[in-house]
Parts: sequence; structure tokens; C-alpha cells
Amino acid sequence: MKSKLLAVPLAGIGILALTAQKSSDAPKKTGKDGRKNILMFFMDDLGYKDTGFTGSDFYETPTIDSLARNSLVFNISYSGGANSAPSRACLISGTYSPRTEVYAVFNTTRGPKDEMLLRAIPNNDTLPKRIYTIADAMAGAGYNTAIIGKWHLGEKPGYTPDKRGFIFDNSSPTQSNAQFKATNDPKAIFEETSQTLDVINKSVKEGKPFFVYMAFHAVHQQWRAQQKYIDYFKAKTPGKQHNEVVYAAMIKHADDAIKEVVGRLRQLGIDKNTVIVFTSDNGGIPSTSQAPLRGFKGTFYEGGIRVPTFINYPGGVVGSCNVPIINVDYYPTFVEIAGAKLPKEKILDGESLLPIVLGKAKTLNRESIFWHFPGYLDRTCPGARDTVFRQRPATMIRKGDWKLILFHEEWVLKGGRANIDKNHAVELYNEKEDISEKRDLSNVNKAKRDELLDDLLKWMKDTGAKTAVKFNDSNRFTQKEIAASKQKQKDEDE
Repeated sequence: MKSKLLAVPLAGIGILALTAQKSSDAPKKTGKDGRKNILMFFMDDLGYKDTGFTGSDFYETPTIDSLARNSLVFNISYSGGANSAPSRACLISGTYSPRTEVYAVFNTTRGPKDEMLLRAIPNNDTLPKRIYTIADAMAGAGYNTAIIGKWHLGEKPGYTPDKRGFIFDNSSPTQSNAQFKATNDPKAIFEETSQTLDVINKSVKEGKPFFVYMAFHAVHQQWRAQQKYIDYFKAKTPGKQHNEVVYAAMIKHADDAIKEVVGRLRQLGIDKNTVIVFTSDNGGIPSTSQAPLRGFKGTFYEGGIRVPTFINYPGGVVGSCNVPIINVDYYPTFVEIAGAKLPKEKILDGESLLPIVLGKAKTLNRESIFWHFPGYLDRTCPGARDTVFRQRPATMIRKGDWKLILFHEEWVLKGGRANIDKNHAVELYNEKEDISEKRDLSNVNKAKRDELLDDLLKWMKDTGAKTAVKFNDSNRFTQKEIAASKQKQKDEDE
């Protein structure tokens, strides 16, 4: 049963610039034991360049920018997947995609099936019940746990948020055109804000710490905004990089919502006892430039997976950090903040960011981060490798300044490692020197290529990550399936 509260600059690796945040005001303790609240603003499709603090010359995010100035900004922050569901599965589970097998939205065979050279690995469209979620952990530690907005990890009985550790389940489906016309509430932002405030108020009244996951439906297509903001941005001089009026207006609505929520923390006297995390589920879409990043949502080039991120920790570090992080890191970070205990069998692939946030460390212990997508994603985009698909099956590693992409089709069908100098199975980029990923160095720096490939193949073995497989008589597509795959795709950018 749902428990609802109803209510109407880019840099390379190696530098950690920071200052200590000072405050003489003693924080009000929300919970009886004084543990910090955690408030996560999780945007939908907000690209790395789509905020003021990351360089937009048209979109306005004054509240977000103000928070960023008083936070630790992670310049090299990644989503766990290149689109919604897999990224959210990584966040909620604290593990990489092979452990949940949530690889895609809908399925891993999106696009013309006769153009697919391998049989994709099947997709989980729900987060498996065996996963002990971040909400399970936080609720187990005595926190009020709440989701507001987009869930996207299963609507079947037993898979909804109220069965996955969220005490207050205010998750909601995508807003319809009719709902927007009836309410004039773009992407249900006003309703989501009211629900968030209700959870915070209730938690303070109960004297319990809270973990609130405010998962906006904004700024996903379809774009919606009130006319007053549309008129405002129509009258504004377009930027050289950005000029999308309705998109700008929708971002402004989200910024207003964050302003209202943060204002309530201050009114209640709990702002100095609340950790605020701001990030997005994946990169931006082609309608809004992410230059100099290559690609967009759905690709595993930087434009598809690099996201704007900061952590505002009262008394913590203020500045910017160039240590690469990924959204599986939030689970262990929140667990450490809460002092939560996990089942012995629980696997976490991330690493707590708390030592960096508190200024006790300048880097993390791990060497590398990974992504895995053994499927096909339809509708190519600028910057994609392919003219048909946004993404073909691939597995990725980032280690230090270096990023390697292993493409399954060439690996499986064109000789694998034995023919690696000729088969175009890998691409290698130095992200510090070439953030636009224009120069493939796989045949220039073979020693680095082989080092990262060794690490990647070992990780795939350790996590059970499967490559897409050759077709055979038992797994070939039927002519009916091939014909259906060429029909018009869903009118939604997922």
C-alpha cells in the first residue's frame, strides 16, 4: 500500500580545488540523534552544459548556481547509464548494470532489426526484487524515505517504490497533455514541490531524519512551461550556444522549485543539517548543445553520460573537484552519512565520496569506472559512431585521463584481440587533452589501449557482463519482427 502525502567549466583530472565552509550557526537536529538529512535533486535529461554553473549562455538557474557556489562541484561526474532506466537502476542499487541487467528503456533491440549484427542481451524492465535498494538501507537506518516524481524501475506489483524501501511513495507517471492543460503545472513540478515539502515537514514534526529523492520529470520531452516564462525567454537575446525558449522556461520552473524547497529547509532551521545532492540521470538531447562534449543522451561518448553535479554538505568542502565519479557512488556515500548497516551479501560497486566532501581525501581508492550496454538503441544523433543507431553494443572503461570503448560487433565478428589493430573494435581517448573525443588513439598508444582493455575484460568477467552474441537458428529475428522494427518509433526520446 502506498503511503502518500497528498498535496495540491571543463577540466582534466588531478586537481582538487577546495576551501573549508565555515558557519557559526549550530544546526537544528532533525532527528533525535542529529544525523544529517539527505535531499537529492535528480533531474531528467538535463545535460552537462544546461546550467549556469556549467556554462550555459541562455538558460537561467540562479538557485542551482547559488547552491553550486557553496558546494563541492564534481566536474567529471557520470551517470551510470546513457539513458533513464539503466542510470536509475545504478543509482538505486549501487551497482553497475550487469548486476541488475537493466540496460535500456523498453528493450535492447530498438531500431531496424535487419541492421543488427549481433543478438542483444535481453533487458530487465524492472529492478530485480533481490536488490537491496538505497531506500531499504536508509529506511533500515531509521530515516523517513521518500520518492517524488519519476521511478521508471517497475510498475508491476512488488516492484513499485513502496515495496522497494520508500516509506512515502509519491512516484508518478509522465504527465499527459491533458493533465498539463487542466493544471497549468509543467511536468507536475508544482505538485512534486508540494509533496517534497510535505515529507520534510512531516519528518521534522516526527523528529526523524529524511532521505528525499526528488526525481523530477523535468526537463524530459515533451517540453512544457507556463506562458509567462516562455514570453520572458522569447524576449531574451539568444546565446551563442543555447537558445531553446520552452526548454529554458522549463529549466527555470525546476530552479524555482528547488528555491522553494531549499527555502523551506532554512525556514525550519534544518538547512545546516541537510546534505543536498544535485545531478541528472544522463546527458542532454540534440536540441540543446553540449559542446565541446561529443554525442548526446543514449551514446556513451561524454555528451551522453557526463552530468552537472554538486554536493552541498554543511561544514564540508566548497570548491571544485576533478576526480571522476559515477552515480553508483551515491549509495555508499549516503550509507556512510546515515551510519546504515547493510546485509553481508550486499554488493556495492561505488565508493563513498564522503572523504572527499569532508576534505579528508583528495581522491578515491579505485582506479577505474565502467559502463556496459549489450544492446541497440534506435535513432542516431550528432556525434554518434553510427548512421543508424545512437548506440550499438559496447562496454566502456575510464581510468585516469583515459577512456576506452569496446564495440561488441567488431570484437565478436572481426577477430577480437588477435585483429585489434585493424578491426576497429576499440576506441581510445585522452579525455584531458581531447574532451571532444575527436582523436582515436587506439593504434597510437597501444600500451595504454592494452592496459585498459585488460582491465575492462577482467571487470566483465568479474561482474558477469555479457557481450552481445552471434545469431544462430534459435535466436534469429522473424520477418515479422524485422518488419515491425521499421515502423515509426515511439514518439518519445528515451
